Amino acid sequence: MTDLREIIGQQVAKRRKELNLTQKKLADETNLTKDQISKIERCLNLPSATSLLKFSQVLNTSIDYFFHQIDSYDNTPLEILTTICHQLNQVQQHELIKYAQYLIDKK
Repeated sequence: MTDLREIIGQQVAKRRKELNLTQKKLADETNLTKDQISKIERCLNLPSATSLLKFSQVLNTSIDYFFHQIDSYDNTPLEILTTICHQLNQVQQHELIKYAQYLIDKK
């Protein structure tokens, strides 16, 4: 499986370019710096769950768009989530749990 930073970084860059946004404009809209956007798109940094939510709003897409390259045909949802969690630090795991709880509460 591809590294999560690579999957998300490529998708952020792709969608930003589809909308003809500059890195600076995306940074301004998401309260991040241009340097942070650049590092995410170059697959050097993994965005937080909060940043993913902001990206989905600004880029007019769903959050799952950023994970579309994860091969769900060969893996169960639990296996996919486990793989993702292993690539996150403890703070990011906590943010992911909070986001999952948000989705549950939203039903």
